[in-house]
Amino acid sequence: MKMNSENCRLCGLVRFKSGSKKEKLPPRDDRNKRYEYEKICDRKPPPKKYNNSLKTSSSCESLLKKSDYSTSHTRFLRRRPKSLGLSEPEKIWPPLGYDESQNLSPAKAKALICSGAPLFFGHKLPTSLFGKESYHLFATILVDGIQHSDGREDITLEAASFRLQGSGLSKYPWETLEQPSMAFKYGPRPGTIRLNHWANMKSRPDRSAKEFSLDAKPRDLTIKNIIDRLLDFDMSIEYNRNILGNDPHNNFSRISELIVCPQNTFDFQIHDLVKALSQKSWIDFSKKKNQIVGKFFINATYSDEGLHKIFFHQLLLGLELDLRIRSYSEEAKIELLKHLPDKVKWDIALSKIWRRNLRIKDYKAGGPNDRIRFQLCKKKEQLAKLHEFAKTLKWPTLSSLTPIFSGSSEELENYSPDLMSYLTGVILPGPTLPYLLMNTLIDIDPSSSSNLSKLKHQFPNIGFQYRGSTYWTSNSIAGKVLAPTCKEIGGWIGPARTAIGLDRTQVALIRQRKPKRRLEEEDVESMSERSLPLGPIAEKYPVKDYFILTSNVNLDLITDDIRIAKLSLSPLSTSTKINKINPATFDASLYFAFKGTSWPLMLKYDVMFINASSCKNGPHPLFYDYEHKVVQVSDILEINNWAEEPSNFTNFNQKIHTGSAIERIILDTVGSQMTVSQTFSANSTSTGKYDEKILVIEAYGVNDNEVLARAWCSHWGLNALISDISKTCKACAIRESFAACINVLILIDSSLIFNEENVLY
Repeated sequence: MKMNSENCRLCGLVRFKSGSKKEKLPPRDDRNKRYEYEKICDRKPPPKKYNNSLKTSSSCESLLKKSDYSTSHTRFLRRRPKSLGLSEPEKIWPPLGYDESQNLSPAKAKALICSGAPLFFGHKLPTSLFGKESYHLFATILVDGIQHSDGREDITLEAASFRLQGSGLSKYPWETLEQPSMAFKYGPRPGTIRLNHWANMKSRPDRSAKEFSLDAKPRDLTIKNIIDRLLDFDMSIEYNRNILGNDPHNNFSRISELIVCPQNTFDFQIHDLVKALSQKSWIDFSKKKNQIVGKFFINATYSDEGLHKIFFHQLLLGLELDLRIRSYSEEAKIELLKHLPDKVKWDIALSKIWRRNLRIKDYKAGGPNDRIRFQLCKKKEQLAKLHEFAKTLKWPTLSSLTPIFSGSSEELENYSPDLMSYLTGVILPGPTLPYLLMNTLIDIDPSSSSNLSKLKHQFPNIGFQYRGSTYWTSNSIAGKVLAPTCKEIGGWIGPARTAIGLDRTQVALIRQRKPKRRLEEEDVESMSERSLPLGPIAEKYPVKDYFILTSNVNLDLITDDIRIAKLSLSPLSTSTKINKINPATFDASLYFAFKGTSWPLMLKYDVMFINASSCKNGPHPLFYDYEHKVVQVSDILEINNWAEEPSNFTNFNQKIHTGSAIERIILDTVGSQMTVSQTFSANSTSTGKYDEKILVIEAYGVNDNEVLARAWCSHWGLNALISDISKTCKACAIRESFAACINVLILIDSSLIFNEENVLY
């Protein structure tokens, strides 16, 4: 959703200052964009007084005519009891002592409206060395002036993020080596991401190869010389000894064994090592294809001709560089690391990760090949995390793997590079860890099939079927949509329902298109102005410009007759040929049973679901110009092309004969059902006027309701914000939707409990 910042950076939230001269505001229907207002001298008149008794949580009329709801399900439903002493009296508006004709001072308005409400800020930071053409985008959230984080704790993904300087968890997303930051990716609700990851997706990192002078050349060392130096490092760690010490001659002697004609001073030795590591002949660990580190050193024998020699030589140079940088003060280290080439930063990260997790146990020379054995310092800890991963996903053969998780089974050192990369703990930050986790679990499972050997980190939209259940990556649209009915851990979602169209054991790629709208650079930079709790800044704030959206859910109106019928996968015609390397590609669709009809929705677009930030002291008053429409989840099947231009309206009755078979079936089926739907809904809504309006979908109740809302978003290509009203008030969720430039808000309530067969997590 690209914002017109030149005409009005406030995205249509215009506050008009008082004055004697007033200009006439053009009719609302004649304006294509709400933020293209002309600057006038007085605030436009607010809408009629909001009726707090309405349960639709919107100042606008309902978008669709509500159908009758059965109330028989309410006997299964109750609300989770709140802790005594935590409940607060329901807020009223206007506040006590005020009426609608009065104005609030900025200080009073901030106290009454902003207290506990999250504020959203966008940041644009240039990448090091390369100017303004390359940059990273970030988003941060403040609640009452304190950095706020709603991330999900996942011990299995601790190694997926790495701070190059400092210790402990990253406080800000720009502190991590990997970008986007994995520490700020996953939302607390399964299948969701956080606001920072959504903003970071529009970053423009520098991808060009940089040339460096080759005035510093590394010496050609034998594998024996390299391993001897690495053993020296391991001994220094074991005995807590400083290799360099205070002897400058010893220091120069060490560097002269590595670099041809090194310079004497300590600072220039760092310069020489950086230049040596910048050569193209080394492995570039910043590239995804090189981030499964185990394949470079997991081997029974080693020689001077193998790729492992390059790896160990590069590792040695990285250790020597890190050793010298660590002697600097914290301020000097931060400044130095900021200006290093990205490739060298990854070499330093590898050296730090190696020192923490792995030791060379012994080295035997003899014959044309040498043998190296390793001591796995974190093997027990890694197996414990893998056990937690398998338990959460309810792995079918979990009981048979107990001896392996307990460490009582035979040694595992002769398994695949993926398994060894995971057990050694030598894991580079970024998106590869989820694949190491799953591939390791498959490797140690004797019942698994070779058909599951095609899980590669180059395929983010992948999943597989195994023993009657499916498992999907968190990046797959199938996983993101089905997530409310599953668990999420380690970047995987499951166990999910069986997929029709897959073999009992089979890997599948899901075809997913880019969504229709993305956050733009200027949208990130204007995020704060576009979502202020008070609206645009003014000298006074009229009470009548705000209203409170109730957070009470009417249990009698919750939809309980929507159920997921089946998950269907249909192979693409281009992927029917046998491919022994890459898995087959499929179109995915979900079928829902509703009012005696089967409704298919294609999981067509790779949309994102952003988890709303929680707020405090809610519900908060909402500024009247944050426009939105509220609908029940059962009504969205009659809404076509929300937030689309009229020229892009899709004619359901138009039959096309391209794409997969399932795509053609869905177009035909949905086209006929849209005609039938008129019998129980008078309004089938297609609109092109709501470019900046939020569609609020109330998906309370069973998890199938939220799955339907997510599937509908994927079908039409609309990103959505997911908000739990037991943690976030509706006003704050609507504001965050404006901050993120998202047209759909899905409301759920985790405080509802279904007593019998339905359990809402």
